[in-house]
Amino acid sequence: MLLCTCEGRLVAVAQVSCSFDYLTRSASNLAYNYCLMFFEFVLPVTLIVLCYVGIVLSVRRQAGELRDIHYHYHYHYHHYYYYYYYY
Repeated sequence: MLLCTCEGRLVAVAQVSCSFDYLTRSASNLAYNYCLMFFEFVLPVTLIVLCYVGIVLSVRRQAGELRDIHYHYHYHYHHYYYYYYYY
């Protein structure tokens, strides 16, 4: 880990692959597991969610502005046409 100086150890899982040691309850291993969970899951998921919220808010704001422009354009155009055509 770049930001976390804790050291965890790898353990064999079914003699096929290896994984981090989540069963040992030593202080350094718990710190490593918490750092691993925070920096490799919680932080990225939080950033992804915040980015998507920003995108949704931007799209909503833009849609509202376009709706206002569309409304004002049609209101003024039809009002102008009605005024000069019928009077």
